[in-house]
Amino acid sequence: MFPKFAGAVTVGERGQIVIPAEVRAQLLIGPGDKVLVFTRGDGKDILITKAESFELRAEAMFNHFKPLLNEVKKVTKKNNKKPKKQISA
Repeated sequence: MFPKFAGAVTVGERGQIVIPAEVRAQLLIGPGDKVLVFTRGDGKDILITKAESFELRAEAMFNHFKPLLNEVKKVTKKNNKKPKKQISA
């Protein structure tokens, strides 16, 4: 899914921005709701997401990858076992 342009906002004197009304309505964001602010590694971009949505997506991703992680652990554990020392006569 590609991002959709939702409008432009201006940073106020106190560093605040206003989320456009259409976006708040679409995402069901109201007074008291928490939103999370992330920056990309290079610090040039920000992402704002509803906390509830992030939690649900993160949990779904974890649940999806957990069985795969268990399989990888089994394989790597087998490969990392040290061979038994041979007793010389």
